[in-house]
This record gives sequence, C-alpha cells and structure tokens, in this order.
Amino acid sequence: MHSSYCKWPGRRAVTHLLAVYGSLMTGPPSPNLGPTVISRRRFVRSCQIAGSIRDMGSYPGLIIGPGRVEGQLFEVPDDVLPILDRFERFDPSDLVGSLYVRLYVRLIEPDTLAWVYAWNGPREDGTAITSGSWRTALAGRTEDLPNT
Repeated sequence: MHSSYCKWPGRRAVTHLLAVYGSLMTGPPSPNLGPTVISRRRFVRSCQIAGSIRDMGSYPGLIIGPGRVEGQLFEVPDDVLPILDRFERFDPSDLVGSLYVRLYVRLIEPDTLAWVYAWNGPREDGTAITSGSWRTALAGRTEDLPNT
C-alpha cells in the first residue's frame, strides 16, 4: 500500500492517496464533511479513475471497470480515513451492509495507486453519467439537491 510521511502542522503523519469524484472534491464542501477533513486534506492534482459513475440522486456512485471518471487526487492523513469511512457509510466489519467500499486501485492518470470509495449496491442503481463527470452532471440539473 502506498503511504508516505509528510509534515502536517506540528507533527508527522502517515498519509494516503485518495481519489475522489463527487462530494469530496474541492468546491463547496458538504456540510456533513466537517472541518477536520477539509483542513487536513491536501490537493495533489486532477486524476482519472477507471470506471463509470451513476447518479444516485444527491451523490454519485463509482462502478469500477471500463471507462474514465474525472476526479481529484488528495493526500489525507491516516487518521482521516476512518472519518471518511463514516461519511461514505463504509464499515470494514460489515462489507455487505456498507453503502460504499474503500478500494485500493490503480488510477488511469496519474499512473499510481490510490484509495477510492466505490458503490457497493447493484450496478444498475441510479442513472448512468455518460460524461464521467459528476460536476458536469450537476451543472445540467435544474432542481436543487440536498447536500450530502
């Protein structure tokens, strides 16, 4: 597993690469995400994740497989992953009951390994987002969405 040591204010922390494609991206953050995550993630660059995304209503779901999904790559400290797990409703002790699963995958761009949260429900749930971009899908909407 890729991890690195990097200096965060006042201490050293193990960090992980995390590729995101929805409400965890930069921009107006979800009010449920909290300042701990926002202030402790470090943007690395834009990225491409192998797969497709589906519109689940107020959030997207990543299906690992063929295709390209637009995302952003972050470094996050080790102690932030459990916070994100709760936000994404991923419980490592209950994979069947989790809404998402956290997987370690090779990105298309950059060519590196990173954690992603993939949809854990039926692959047919939601509506396909053919652009591969949650932001493009949101820009095309006319109704207001609740923040998640």
